[in-house]
Amino acid sequence: MDPSLYRAAIGGKVDIVRQHRTNLEHQLTPNNNTVLHVAAMFGHTECANEILEYSPSLSYRVNIQGDTPLHIAARNGCSGIVEALVKCMTIDVERAGAGKEMLRMLNKENDTPLHEAVRNCRFDVVKLLVKEDPDFSWPANNFEETPLYLASEKGYHDFVSLILETCTKPAYSGPDAWKPSLVKETDLHGWTPLHFAARFGYASIVSQLLEADKSLGYIADNDDMNTALHIAAGHGHINVMREFFEHCPDCCEVVNARGRNFLHNAVEHDQRKAVTYILRQCAIVISLINKKDINGNTPLHLLATSSYPALGLISQSGADTNAFNKDNLTPMDRLC
Repeated sequence: MDPSLYRAAIGGKVDIVRQHRTNLEHQLTPNNNTVLHVAAMFGHTECANEILEYSPSLSYRVNIQGDTPLHIAARNGCSGIVEALVKCMTIDVERAGAGKEMLRMLNKENDTPLHEAVRNCRFDVVKLLVKEDPDFSWPANNFEETPLYLASEKGYHDFVSLILETCTKPAYSGPDAWKPSLVKETDLHGWTPLHFAARFGYASIVSQLLEADKSLGYIADNDDMNTALHIAAGHGHINVMREFFEHCPDCCEVVNARGRNFLHNAVEHDQRKAVTYILRQCAIVISLINKKDINGNTPLHLLATSSYPALGLISQSGADTNAFNKDNLTPMDRLC
C-alpha cells in the first residue's frame, strides 16, 4: 500500500485519502488489508465514509484472515463504521440483490461479524447487527460457538436477552411470537433458546417460547440431558419454573442422564427458595419426592447431605425417609 495512503488511513486524514480516490481498490497491505480495513482498525468513521463513497465494493473485500471491514469494525466496537457499512450495503447498486450478504460473511474461523461483536463485548454493535438481520439463523463457528452461546458463556446477560428478544416474527402467532425455525435450533451443547432463557431467568421469554411450542419443554441438552426446567431449577429461577407448570406441567417428570428430576437439581445446587417453592406445589411434589436417580438417591437423600434443613421434605406427605439407595443408605442414615 502506498505509504502516504497507509499513514492517512491510520491517522484518519480524509484529505489525503481523497487524493488517492481513483486508486483505492488496488492498494493492499501484505496481509491483504484494504484501506477500508485499515480505517476500520483505527476507528476512523469519517475516513471510512470517504472511502465508501468512492469504492463501495471494498466493503466486501477480505484480508488474509478472511475478515471483511465489518468483521474488524465489529471486533473493535466501531459502531459508526458499522452503520456506514450497513448503509452502503443497502444502497450499493453494484450489488443489488445481494441482500444481507455482508452481515453473514464468514472469516476463516467461520465467525460472522456478530460473533466478533459478542466476543469483544460490543453491545451497540450487536444491537445494530441483530436489528438489521433478525431473520438470520446465526451459525456456529469452527469451535461450534454461536453468538448466543458466546454471550451465555461469557455471562453477557444483556446480549443474551437482546439476541433472544430480537428473534421474533410478527407474522407468526401474534405480535410477540417466536419464529418456528429458531425455537428448536440448538448449539453444540444441545441448548435451545429456551435453555438460555431459563438459565438467565427470562420468564417472559420462556412464556413466549412455550406458547409457540410446548414441546420445547421436553428437549434435553447433549451434555447431561438436562431440560430447560432442570436448568431453571438448578439456578433457582422460580418465575421460570412457574411458566413450565403453567404450559407443560408434565415435563416435571423428565429426568436427566443421572436419572434426576428438576427437584433433584434444585436440591443439588442448594437453591433453598426454589426447593421451598417446589414443596408447596403438592400435586407435583407427590410424584417426585420419592423418585430415585441412577444411584438410587431420592431428592431427600441429596437434601440430607446439603446445608439445607431437610425437615421440609421429611415432613412432606408421602416422603419415604426409609428409602434405600444403592449404597443401602436411607436419607435418615445420611442425616446422621
